[in-house]
Amino acid sequence: MPPTRNIVNEFVGDWGRWQFRAVILIYLCKIPSAWFMACVLFTAPTPNPGEFYCHQPENNLPSDGVFIHKTHRPMTLQKDLYDMDFCHTYNRTHNGEFEEDVLVPCTSFHFDSVFETAVTKFSLVCSRSILISVAQLSHLFGVLTGGILANIIMETMSPRKLLLCGMWTQIIAGCLASYVPHNYIHLMILRYLAAVCCSQMYTAGQVIFTDITGGIHRSVAICLFESFWSIGVILLPLIAYIDPNWSSIFFMISLPTLLYIPLWFLIPDSPTWYLKKHQVDKAEDIIREGVQTNNTQHLLPNDLRQRLLDQMASNSKEPLVTEWCSLWKGRRTVLHLVALHIAWCVCVTNYNGLLLNVKAFGRDYLSENTIALGVSEIIGVFIGLILILTTEKKWRYAGIINIFAGLVASLGFFLPNSHLISDKSKNRWLILTAVIPKIAVSCSQSILFTCTAELVSAEKRKILIFSCVVWARMCLLTAPFIGALSAVHQVLSLSVFGILNIFGGFAMSILSSPKTLDRKGNEHESDLPDINVSGRIFSIELRNTSDCTSIKSTI
Repeated sequence: MPPTRNIVNEFVGDWGRWQFRAVILIYLCKIPSAWFMACVLFTAPTPNPGEFYCHQPENNLPSDGVFIHKTHRPMTLQKDLYDMDFCHTYNRTHNGEFEEDVLVPCTSFHFDSVFETAVTKFSLVCSRSILISVAQLSHLFGVLTGGILANIIMETMSPRKLLLCGMWTQIIAGCLASYVPHNYIHLMILRYLAAVCCSQMYTAGQVIFTDITGGIHRSVAICLFESFWSIGVILLPLIAYIDPNWSSIFFMISLPTLLYIPLWFLIPDSPTWYLKKHQVDKAEDIIREGVQTNNTQHLLPNDLRQRLLDQMASNSKEPLVTEWCSLWKGRRTVLHLVALHIAWCVCVTNYNGLLLNVKAFGRDYLSENTIALGVSEIIGVFIGLILILTTEKKWRYAGIINIFAGLVASLGFFLPNSHLISDKSKNRWLILTAVIPKIAVSCSQSILFTCTAELVSAEKRKILIFSCVVWARMCLLTAPFIGALSAVHQVLSLSVFGILNIFGGFAMSILSSPKTLDRKGNEHESDLPDINVSGRIFSIELRNTSDCTSIKSTI
């Protein structure tokens, strides 16, 4: 059976100047999204040893080396300033003496930092350091809920208009995060709102470019979407270098979206969305604009309006309702679906978690390490694209790469002690053990995003993608807390991510599907998920059945 073709591509073409311009401009929304996710690396960096110490106001003692040694317990016998326990202080008796056998948690800290960070402003050290992970959790939860809200909003608002709303609200939320917060809860709320806005932007953008592109170009556009996220990661250290103060960083990652707003006028809307809403005139205008830009008048039929009306009538039919439980029928099917969900969980969690974990390698090399991970993401995306375009064994090859990378991530435990090698050499080895897993997980994620629909029949694609995306984003909420394990040992969190990579690699190896593209560069029918069957990421319809909830879903 020949592949189903989008009616927009039938008239405008699969690819041209119109689609290229739209895709590139939509890609740009990934850059501020990366900034808001990864900004915690520079707004709340881990203090270097000796940059803070416990300073209880009631002690009323001078802040010098004698005071520090007198009130803090040494972690080693040398009593070096950097080897002190700054999270506790000796208990002070009524006569002013300090009891070295009684430790009390510190409640007030003094910071010796040349610039203000969220750590210094909100005292996010010792027992309060976990609040950094909690704030990152609020961002990731915003990404999860933002995607759902975006698709609910698109029931009544077109993707292009939602993209504009996301821009404005992201600017407002980001700027408020710079100056409004008086306590840490306010900052977490504003980070959540900014994440919701970023999620709305790239959710709406992906609906647009997936609708107007076709064939090999659609697969390439979906696969390369994350590459502009990586560009944002690479640019983030430059922003922090301009002004390292945490409030300035939030301000600088928020304002560039203002430059994006004039470019919004060059982005077309989704013609299929207007057909779903029975607005044939607007859909026709968009298609004619694309035809004129691509110079494809020879593809335009004389009865264009009638063809669009026929398509609109076809779209009005009640979509097929697929039961979620129907995905799990058959022992072999259950094995493959479990493997697929494990792969999605691992790749989405490690893709973000490995980047956040770069803080564990020290603040002195934070900028160069962040850039290295951003470059590795781009390398992984292009490796994934090559596998998608060239082989039907893409799942197996990606699995092998992940297993190897997971083993590499555990090598940090075998590095010699710091007194045997320089800090710079140790950092090079540590970042190498992080870069290789990052390449592997970026490769696998690009394959999952592009090719998951190949694994099931057409009527089950939408509910499968819904299940995978929701499950993966729920797993993603654990990433900040896995990174917090570096407080126990510098490479413990990286090793946990490595173990996850190995599990994900075995899961990817179980999967198999036909080659994504035929010899003519066309997608197989099963590779064309119709993301516009409904306006939502998912719509849930509950009804009483024997033992299964009926769900109709689209992503």
